[in-house]
Amino acid sequence: MPQIKTNLTERLGLWYFKRISSAHQGEYDENGALYLSDDERKNIRRIVNKSVFNAGVIGIASSFISFLYLFNIRTEVVTISDFLADKNLVYLFQYIGLTLILSLIEMIVLFFDTMHSSLKLVQSVNQELFKKDDTEKNFALTVSRAALEIPNPRLSEINIDPLKDSNKFRRIILILIYKAKASITKLFFKYIVQRAIGKTLSRAYFAVLAIPVVGFWNSYEAWRTIVEVKIRVLGPSTVTDILDFYKYQNISYKGQLQMIRAVTISIIVAEDLHPNLELLYKGLVSSSEVNIRNSNINNRELFIERFAELSEIEKKYALEIMEYSIMLTGRTNYRKKVFLKRAYQVCNLDFDEAKFRKMMKNFKQGKSLVV
Repeated sequence: MPQIKTNLTERLGLWYFKRISSAHQGEYDENGALYLSDDERKNIRRIVNKSVFNAGVIGIASSFISFLYLFNIRTEVVTISDFLADKNLVYLFQYIGLTLILSLIEMIVLFFDTMHSSLKLVQSVNQELFKKDDTEKNFALTVSRAALEIPNPRLSEINIDPLKDSNKFRRIILILIYKAKASITKLFFKYIVQRAIGKTLSRAYFAVLAIPVVGFWNSYEAWRTIVEVKIRVLGPSTVTDILDFYKYQNISYKGQLQMIRAVTISIIVAEDLHPNLELLYKGLVSSSEVNIRNSNINNRELFIERFAELSEIEKKYALEIMEYSIMLTGRTNYRKKVFLKRAYQVCNLDFDEAKFRKMMKNFKQGKSLVV
C-alpha cells in the first residue's frame, strides 16, 4: 500500500475543519441520507448560492477599493504610463501594495467562507466529517481537497494509476491552460472592451470596468468549487445505494470482474482518481469474489473484449457501472462519452444519452437515480 502524504495546504484544511466541526456535535447517519427531501435540497441550493454570492461580493469590494484609490489620484495619474514618472513612483508602489493586501484579504475571506460552506453541505446530508471509524480522515481529506481546489492524488491504496494511458504532452498543455485561465479571461475581456471603447481605457481610473469582471470570475470559481464539494458529499451515500442493489443480484465471477474493470477503466479514461470512484471500486471488490492481484483490470481493450463472455444482463450491469462511474465524478467530457458509446456498441445496445443526463442531474440534486 503506497504511503499517501498530505501537503501543508491539506493539513491546514483538516485543522480548520476539525476546529469548526467540533462546535457542531450531533447524531449522524453512518451512510448519510440516500435521497434528500425537498427541504434538504432547497437547503443545499441556499448554501451553494450563498457561497457563490459571497465570492462575487468579495471580488467586487476588492476591485472597488482599488478603483477608489486610482480615482483619488486621477489628477496625478491620468494614464497607466504616468505611473512610471519619477514623481509618481510612490503612487505605483502604493497601488502595488494595496493590490497585494487586498488580494491577501480576499484569499483569506474566501478560505473561511468556502470551508464553512463545505461543512454545512456535509451536515446538510446527515454526515459527519470526521467519522470515528475513519482513522485516516479520508472523507475529511476529500472534502478539504475540493474546498481548497487541490488536485486528486495520483497515488492511492487501490494502486490504480489514472495517468496510465495519458498523453504527457496533452496533459502539460491542459495544465498550462488551467493555470492561465484567469489571466486569459481577463486579457480577453480587456481586448473586447478596448475595441469597444477605444484608447480612453488607458486611463487608470477606468479600472471600474474590472469590478464586474472580477466579481463574475470569483462567483464562477466559487460555484465550481462548492459544486465539487457537494458531489463529494453526496458520493458516499450514492455509492452505498449502488452497491446495495448489485449485491442482491446473481452475478458470475466474470461479471463481477467486468464491473470492477468498468470503474478502473473509467478512472483511466478520465485521467483522474476521483474519491467517489475509489469508494465504488473498494465496495465492488470487497463484495465480490474477485482476486484483484491475479486480474488484469486496467486494460481498455481487454475490457471491451470481455463483454463477449458475459450474459446480456451482466453486460447491462457492467455498462451501468460505467455510467455510474462517470456520474459520480459530476462531469463528463468527450473522451468519456466516446468510450462509453463504444462499449455500448460492442454490446449491440443503444446509449440513451438523455437518460444518462437525467441520471447525472438527479445525482447532483440528491434525487433517486431511477429515471
